[in-house]
Amino acid sequence: MTGPDAFRTALAALDLPPEWQVEVAIRPRRRKTGIQVSPGGGVAVLIPPTAAPEQVARFVAGHRRWITEKVDIATRLDPDHAVKEFGDGEEFDLLGRHYRLQLVEASPAGAAQLPVITSDGVVSARRQRPELVRRAVIGLYQQVGLAWLRREGRQYELDGHITGLSYAVRDLGRRRWGIYEGPPKHTTTLHWAVFGLPLPLIEYVLVHERVTPPSPADAHTAAHGNGGCTSGCRTGNSDGPNSPRSAATPGLATRTRGHHRHAARSCLGSRVRDGRLRSCPTRGPTKV
Repeated sequence: MTGPDAFRTALAALDLPPEWQVEVAIRPRRRKTGIQVSPGGGVAVLIPPTAAPEQVARFVAGHRRWITEKVDIATRLDPDHAVKEFGDGEEFDLLGRHYRLQLVEASPAGAAQLPVITSDGVVSARRQRPELVRRAVIGLYQQVGLAWLRREGRQYELDGHITGLSYAVRDLGRRRWGIYEGPPKHTTTLHWAVFGLPLPLIEYVLVHERVTPPSPADAHTAAHGNGGCTSGCRTGNSDGPNSPRSAATPGLATRTRGHHRHAARSCLGSRVRDGRLRSCPTRGPTKV
């Protein structure tokens, strides 16, 4: 089997752009040569063990235009900030405030359990494997976010004459920031990562899910008569001045129009991938 250096030499002769960050990977189970473009623009050439360097070079040269297009897309959609590694000293945003992660062996004095937020802007979490720290921090986001939803949502319920509404915070995948589920559930659910956004944008997501009519009959009217959405709403849709969302919370609906709404649509392109925070659009690898 030919070693990686021979393939690197063959590809170097093609004078590929250095920003492509081309890597070669020999895959014993592959039968054909492939190319993978990852978020950020990195190019990986996936090589079967029986391939010759000259064959691989011809394959890459024949796909040069395709690679150029995909690298451009991947670079434009790359996150502005690094993916969180959940290491000691890393910074997080929660409900509009900045916090620093501190990994500890035991709970600070006066703290019943970890993780815990201290008065000096520190999130203390137990020192353990990064994956377990990540789960603990996500659990904290869910706990704090649910308390915020119940507290802030109460005023919206009173303003909109809404009764019996429940709230939840959980992982909604990579495509939704929030959903409203109509009766009998009558529940507004936000993605836990929403609470890492600035407060006006958190409010925007909450307002966007304000279908929540006060009765099942009104829910049917909102869903079928006024163009409302009672299940699986996606952030970024425009709401007219007479939509159920605007009617339910008129004050906040007005405040979120204009620059807040524009900022929200830009910022809410964010995604969460594999449970890790990213701050701008990203996609999985593109392959050929």
